[in-house]
Amino acid sequence: MTPKPVWSRRFVAAARRTALAAVMVAPILAAPSPSSAATVVLRAYDEAGTLLSTSAFLARTSVAPKGWRNDLTYRIADGTAVAHLPIVDAGGLPSFDVPEAGMGLSVAWSTAGSGYSTLFLDDLGTGLDGGTMVFNERAALDVRAKLDDALARRPAYVPSAAFTAALADADAGIVDAGTAATEPERAVLYQQAHDDTVRAFELLLAEYGRQRARATDVGEWWGVTVDRVSEYATVVDSIANLVENAAGRARVRIVFDEGVAATNYDTIVAAAQAAGLEVVGEILDSYAMSLYSLPAFQARVQEYVDHFPTIDVWEIGNEVNGEWLGPDVAAKIAWAADYVKTQDPGDTTMLTFYWQMGTAAGAATSLFQWIDDHVDASLRADVDVVALSAWIGDAPLGVAHDEVFERLHALFPAQRIVMGELGYWSPGTTKAWWWRSETDPTGAVRRAVAEQMYLANLSFDYADGGVFWWYYFDEMRDRGALWQTVNEAYRSIHLCDDADADAVCDFQDNCTGLSNPDQADSDGDGLGDVCDLACPDGEQTVLAKMQLDFVAGPGDRLKIKAWAEASQAIDPATDGIALRIDNGSTALLDVTLGGPGAPVAFEESRGSFRYRDSDGSVAGISTALLKPVRGSPGLWLFKLRGRALDVPDPAVADGRVLLDFTSTCSETHADVTVCELYATRFVCY
Repeated sequence: MTPKPVWSRRFVAAARRTALAAVMVAPILAAPSPSSAATVVLRAYDEAGTLLSTSAFLARTSVAPKGWRNDLTYRIADGTAVAHLPIVDAGGLPSFDVPEAGMGLSVAWSTAGSGYSTLFLDDLGTGLDGGTMVFNERAALDVRAKLDDALARRPAYVPSAAFTAALADADAGIVDAGTAATEPERAVLYQQAHDDTVRAFELLLAEYGRQRARATDVGEWWGVTVDRVSEYATVVDSIANLVENAAGRARVRIVFDEGVAATNYDTIVAAAQAAGLEVVGEILDSYAMSLYSLPAFQARVQEYVDHFPTIDVWEIGNEVNGEWLGPDVAAKIAWAADYVKTQDPGDTTMLTFYWQMGTAAGAATSLFQWIDDHVDASLRADVDVVALSAWIGDAPLGVAHDEVFERLHALFPAQRIVMGELGYWSPGTTKAWWWRSETDPTGAVRRAVAEQMYLANLSFDYADGGVFWWYYFDEMRDRGALWQTVNEAYRSIHLCDDADADAVCDFQDNCTGLSNPDQADSDGDGLGDVCDLACPDGEQTVLAKMQLDFVAGPGDRLKIKAWAEASQAIDPATDGIALRIDNGSTALLDVTLGGPGAPVAFEESRGSFRYRDSDGSVAGISTALLKPVRGSPGLWLFKLRGRALDVPDPAVADGRVLLDFTSTCSETHADVTVCELYATRFVCY
């Protein structure tokens, strides 16, 4: 099969843009009708305390001009829509009608440090009434109350220091806001408290997800998606290694492309199952559903289910509430569910919805409205797993995660809930609503998305994880940083050695010898403050290469080349240099060269300092050089050789070099140092 050159969601995005074009360019309507039962006027402020006009409020919530309007009023009882895009202008301020009791407002809103979330504003669950509402205050108080509800459902949660600090900041901010002298001051303080609450909420879900999975061994799903059969052997091996080759832990969701015969997937299905992977067969991706009539879809279901009797999990419908799927969607998925269960009642059926509320093209395809309209009792009876496809750059989720899953669980109490599909800032997506950072979406943020979602989806008693990262072939199979992030999340649950009992696994702990659950690292060097005693505020050393060749006995050889910063004047000829090489928090070498009373001293010549000891009388070090780099004040070239060292063999591939010039301390930082450990060689660069 020839792989698709660009992910098919490009076509979905195009369909969405077409459907939403009128929404994006629609004028702001006049004030609501006087005959309305009640009207809410929003007074929303930005972080500087500026009151937002209607146009400014809608521009922020829609990330204009990249996104689109997403305001929607809904019924608190079941999430169904009251009105799509209800906000109109009232004297320059956003407002909307409240035609019935028990109604809330859904809208996208950004917070400092966390980015965009969907907000469900409901006045502490009682429903909105008419009148004027300070938006920032309502957001802060409602989300804070929802956090309390989430905590109450997780009595076993052991909060981290980071969660405790964020929650304390949020509560202090709410208290301060309540005593503010003016409305703008009050709004700014409530916004800051809201920022802290959102961060605490994210920490709660991820931390408790890890804790719950450790405590219960829930047999969670670690899912990825593969949409091609090329290089399948490499892909299958990569997925198996993602969960340390633990049979039955990983699930590979194989997308069966439109117009392709089932026999084309024999090789990848067989290879995956031989490697201990559980296969989830996606009968048809959402973008292709419109290409099939009901009879043609039924024939496809029959072909694939009959051909693969060893596949036990079938995704009978993908993103079924998307406005791009065409006609007869409910009939198609109902037929598919019934056919799977008829062929083998023991097979698992998975039904995937697309996360969207106001970001939908209309009320009819918002998540809970579509479920209410199209999922009847017979279909519910044939569905075992409910999944949610989340593309948060197209439709933000964020702090709404907990509430959305709770609503899904209320609607599907007998089913397991998983995250069915996930990706971030990928080709073919909108890339509008940012999360965590606007500056590094495909690097640090994509890794943060993966870590948050793979762990947070384990924080619900009725959930099994999932995630099924879509772009696995392009973004993860190479076992780079994103793959490492998910692998470490897995290892933090199932392979967590914790020598200092601080609830941080040794392979993630920045100080394995001393308990430091807060993992504080003031100078960002990768070593926790409680271990960073030799150089707690070190300047930067850029390590060109450190090579340690170790043999039995005192014959180890060491070479170092680095550029060290020293902001103050230094005099190694008088003071010497303290050198420490760390391996994790363990010292491989800790020695002072030169200085008062030393058998060998540095010699100064034209501003450079040389150390020569042919016998290696000080720890086996034979030569060292420290010379200023011309044209770069404060920057020094440092070279060192040793040929008769006796150091312990490194236990892990983790290294750091510290140089103490007495007046200042320079050290390598973990984020720019890579170490590799071989049979007889330890190399960092």
